[in-house]
Amino acid sequence: MKRQKLNWNSILNPVIAPEVTAALDKRNIENMFYLSWVICVFELLVLLSFTVHALLKGTFGRSDFISALSVLYCIVVCAVFATVTGRIRKKASLPHDVNALLTVLYYLLMSVWAMYVTLRHYRLANDQMSTFFAVVLCFVCFISFHPVLSIILTFVTYAGLYFMLWSVDQGAAVDGYNFSVLALVTAMCFVIHYRQRVRSAEATLELRTNYEQLRYVSRHDALTGARNRTSLAEDTPSFTGKPLTVIMTDIDYFKQFNDRYGHTVGDEVLAEMFTFIKTIFPSCTAYRYGGDEFLILLPNTAAVDALNVLQSNSGFPKTIGEETAFVRIGFGISGGIPADENEFSALISEADQRLYEMKRETHKND
Repeated sequence: MKRQKLNWNSILNPVIAPEVTAALDKRNIENMFYLSWVICVFELLVLLSFTVHALLKGTFGRSDFISALSVLYCIVVCAVFATVTGRIRKKASLPHDVNALLTVLYYLLMSVWAMYVTLRHYRLANDQMSTFFAVVLCFVCFISFHPVLSIILTFVTYAGLYFMLWSVDQGAAVDGYNFSVLALVTAMCFVIHYRQRVRSAEATLELRTNYEQLRYVSRHDALTGARNRTSLAEDTPSFTGKPLTVIMTDIDYFKQFNDRYGHTVGDEVLAEMFTFIKTIFPSCTAYRYGGDEFLILLPNTAAVDALNVLQSNSGFPKTIGEETAFVRIGFGISGGIPADENEFSALISEADQRLYEMKRETHKND
């Protein structure tokens, strides 16, 4: 089996859809919000415990004061970012560059704090404290950076920490090999985490798109594009409690189109009927009610205005080969303010009855 070559360009600089980028930004904001509050609460408890312990022992000296200030710095940074990201969550999405800048700033501010705490402990105890690595681990697990950016940030922060420790005793207590491996693993984890997030976001968007397509198909008539009766049942609550004009309309002598020209032409007439409805009532919600009947709903529209439109537009021409036939429509109108679904159904029945009466009169005169 032929071994597939790694495409480093696609790994380090992947091309992703804007929707995926927006999803990653949203996830970062969410995770920064929760991560900030968790760290803030934890460090607040640490500060409180440390202060009480020091005061009870009566040994709250300069070193303790500096430690307390460093913890307070962490609390303030986390509280600020928890507040900012909390507000962003409630608003529309920010531009990607703004989100990226915010994420990088958070990482750098927390890394500076973690490096300082690690440096202080290194000076006092001549060993390495896990604060820096714990902070980096939190970001590796919960925040996703672009691969190139994550490699740069990893190099900058690890190099910064190493030179801080080196300035104390030339890094005598630091294992350079292990330190370098940790930096490399961190960068790899950032890249892998980003790729996983991208794949997860792409899969989620694909599922959402498929769901929306299936939902559209289940709610719309395949022939005309009009909504169907399933859609009407779901939409009913949105039409109650407001002024509503209901129109039931159909095609006069529709059977003759099928009998004379065939069902293909009949289907075309039905599709053009829906187009005609949307042309004369652009803001309406129209449903294929059954056969050649269409239900037209016009919220906050007076019945008399709808009637004037229908009287001025009694049908539309249909070209069939070299012939042009006029497709005439019939209609029945009702109106009111339906308080519930029963009254809404009553308005539909009333419009249907008036359509029937109109057709009976029309056909009696033909």
